[in-house]
Amino acid sequence: MKKLYAIFVNFNSGGELYGGVKSVIMFPSVSQVLIVDNGSTDDSLIKIEKLNSKRITIFKNPRNLGFYKAVNIGIKKAIEKGADCVILLDFDLDFSSDFISKLLKVDADIVAPVLKFKREGKWVYDYGGRINWLLGRSTHLEKENPIPTREAAKSSSDQKNVNSYDFISGGATIIKKKVIEKIGLFDEDYFVYYGDTDFTIKARGEGFKVVADPNTIVHHKLEIAKKTRNIKKLKIALSDNLKFIKKNISWYFKPFAYGYISLLCIKVILNLYL
Repeated sequence: MKKLYAIFVNFNSGGELYGGVKSVIMFPSVSQVLIVDNGSTDDSLIKIEKLNSKRITIFKNPRNLGFYKAVNIGIKKAIEKGADCVILLDFDLDFSSDFISKLLKVDADIVAPVLKFKREGKWVYDYGGRINWLLGRSTHLEKENPIPTREAAKSSSDQKNVNSYDFISGGATIIKKKVIEKIGLFDEDYFVYYGDTDFTIKARGEGFKVVADPNTIVHHKLEIAKKTRNIKKLKIALSDNLKFIKKNISWYFKPFAYGYISLLCIKVILNLYL
């Protein structure tokens, strides 16, 4: 049986984190749960610490280092402890069933479920995303209904499929140890956005199989369903997008990409002041 470590990155997640961790440590597919806290100032760790479980380890950062620096801490610790693979988990998933066991059975080097959430009262199904290589932007492959298995892309390399995708999101993603050994950890230049996209591109470039499993659908309860006008988050998103353009977009497309993101910045500023 594969030794799988579950990794949560925490930043002021309140009681939701406790519910997720308490469920995941009961899954037979999970060997250990690692929580990397990014300098939280709420009580999100108090109840977890009271569990006093040998299957839970908490690492506390003095401040918010960003998602990818934090998750890399968890991945390194998991591998040091002998993990064969890790799963990166958002705290706001529906953990009422052991979807991790299903994902472990998928023939893939990196695999994630389809994430479903509600937008304006209607279900949306997220099958990963696509990259606009001209503008350096990513968009999610979202459907109003689940894609039948026979019509879904077999992996990210199945680019001729009408439902093709370039990357999968990191909210519930299993990564095998051999992938990390080959391409390294997540790029810590990214704070919270585009790092999973960048990581998927590198993995695909090395020939690893990346799959959004159409047979595993998980409800993403909170964060993915919320749209925010928080100016700090918008600045981080634009900054991470700029880094993605610099690292991944061909030089002859960069003028278009930088021009487009400049327009987005102007739009954000106008919306802020108007």
